[in-house]
Amino acid sequence: MPSDVQFRMNYPEPWLGGRWTPRDVVEHHLLAALGLLEGVANNRIMLKRNFHAMQRRTIERFATGGPWAFAVPARQHDRGAADHLLHLLGAGGAEVEMVTGPGAGGLVAGDAVVRLAQPFGRWVKDLLEPQVYPEPRAVADRPYDVTAWTLGLQMGVTVNRLDARLPVSLARRDDPVGRRGRIIGSGSVYAIRREANAAATLINRLWAKGATIGWTRSALPLSEGQTELPAGTAVVSGLPRSVVEGEVAASGLDAFAVPDERTVDFAPARRPRVAVIEPWGGAIDAGWTRWVLEQHAFEFSRIRPADLQDRAVAARFDAIVIPEVPSLQLLRGLQGSQTRAEHRGGLEDRGVATLKHFVRAGGTVITLGNAAEFAIDHLDLPAVVAARADDADTALVPGTLLQTTLALDHPVNAGMPARACVMNVMNNAYAPGRGAEGLRAIAQYPDEPLVASGYAIGEARLRTRLAAFDVAMGRGRIVVLGFRVQHRGQTWGTFKMLFNAIFLAGSGPPNADPQTIDN
Repeated sequence: MPSDVQFRMNYPEPWLGGRWTPRDVVEHHLLAALGLLEGVANNRIMLKRNFHAMQRRTIERFATGGPWAFAVPARQHDRGAADHLLHLLGAGGAEVEMVTGPGAGGLVAGDAVVRLAQPFGRWVKDLLEPQVYPEPRAVADRPYDVTAWTLGLQMGVTVNRLDARLPVSLARRDDPVGRRGRIIGSGSVYAIRREANAAATLINRLWAKGATIGWTRSALPLSEGQTELPAGTAVVSGLPRSVVEGEVAASGLDAFAVPDERTVDFAPARRPRVAVIEPWGGAIDAGWTRWVLEQHAFEFSRIRPADLQDRAVAARFDAIVIPEVPSLQLLRGLQGSQTRAEHRGGLEDRGVATLKHFVRAGGTVITLGNAAEFAIDHLDLPAVVAARADDADTALVPGTLLQTTLALDHPVNAGMPARACVMNVMNNAYAPGRGAEGLRAIAQYPDEPLVASGYAIGEARLRTRLAAFDVAMGRGRIVVLGFRVQHRGQTWGTFKMLFNAIFLAGSGPPNADPQTIDN
């Protein structure tokens, strides 16, 4: 007999037991879908009138009162991210326009404008403005799920709210097919800036075609009239210009040909061999991690925690990514008589020892979100949890965009701005522990109000603490990205930190053969 047979509104027919097959499941969903379609068909006139009335009210609301619009400037830190944001709005039915004539109020030709006096104006406003929550009257009224989804802040895109109408000429913006990139200048060595996420995709595609790639150690001067490129710029050689031109054009980015390759001071890099840990039974954060890497042309292997009980498995990789998975799930995995034998188990003590040896031999472990605590508790990471984001009544950060400051001299921040909004979903903050001489800050919560969008209790406890850092250990390192750097595939503004951490794993000597690692 099932344990829950209580009739209620959202469970009108409790299952009382008996035979239940996959076919029953499919038919159950089919009947629900047919019922929905029948309900819509029987009430189509009423529904259409209601939608029409709702959209007219939206148009009238913003035609007579502010705000007037949101503007997305053409000049962006990552133009590709801005284009994707506008594509998402257009795909959802919003009308996006472009400034076509002389500007006003800070707008210039080429800027995108999304006026709110349109049928989906309220939806646009909800997506683009920061979320602000009133203080709940009772503990039970506190939000329990993600409270911030402001697209511009998540994606690292500048979005400006325009309260008053501006006298500018606007024309409908058709979703562009895609900007074609180009090579500027002449030479057989090519430099690629790293501000855009698309730069990581381009670098991976060129590596796949056999390119030699490295990172500049200092600013790279170009020919007269061209901007100096920052340290950390990618340097590409070893391919015919026609091959590089094809990939650059498809990326939408510009590359700069270096006329004299002798002027380039760069550190050579290898294409990192990457593994993503995903336990049997699935882990949502692991799925999003794999999806984001796939979208940006990273080659990687998915491994199960128990695979690392074999030290030779770890030796095949330069970087092992540990998504936000509970430590117990990593260590013990699935258990019980209902689990197939080959799906049981986790790292166990032998797998933990393998990861320690992997780092000492030159490998890079990258932890995402609260997986940092696994590294602290089991991999001898010299750091401590300095502030928890889920301490009962004193702290609650259920999915909030928080301000951080970034150490721009750290290679994990190559191409990043000096400040970034990060998605914190019950993620903790850290401080150096005993023996942390090799610790370097990557991102820190500043000593100021942190909430850029969403809801939080006790966020002051996170201030001045580390949000991301790395520690050199032996010949390798552990990189801690202590927030949702790739949250649901939406946080375009912080993807690069994961990409750069992976690239960093290919910047040193290869991971040692397992037989050379001390037991």
